Amino acid sequence: MRILLGLLLIAVSFGGTGAARSATATQTAPPFSITIRASSAPVKAGSAVYVKVRLLNTSAHEIRECGLGYSHGLDTSYRYNCPNSATTASRKNEKGLEQGLLTVGGEAHALKPGESYEELAPISEACDMSEPGQYLVQLSRSDPGDPSRRAVTSNTIKTTVTP
Repeated sequence: MRILLGLLLIAVSFGGTGAARSATATQTAPPFSITIRASSAPVKAGSAVYVKVRLLNTSAHEIRECGLGYSHGLDTSYRYNCPNSATTASRKNEKGLEQGLLTVGGEAHALKPGESYEELAPISEACDMSEPGQYLVQLSRSDPGDPSRRAVTSNTIKTTVTP
């Protein structure tokens, strides 16, 4: 009888742990995804470089913090990372976006579950892409509903700047 009771306690313990892990995994899934694509073929050095950005609501609730602040045509809720093959980073200074003209209170985009929002971002306003070469472009932004403000990161694309 003791053995049976002990086995029952062990089974309940493992079963509860699995359910707790499952609930934690569900809570840790990001509520949105970010996908970027190059908007054109290789561009000449000194030209503006654009990427197409798609934010998809993958949660079961509405997301409201899309497109509320812009600087130099860029959504300020994103972080822009664009290293090239010759350097470890090709960012303009960290305060570059903050020093520019900031438009706050633009058109807010509320995304229902499964909906997406797309925009064309002038990535060369955030990253110094004035030199010819291959640049890796990636965006990230914080999850506004996450108390730890963890970042959700986009895919990485390669953009070529020619002489």
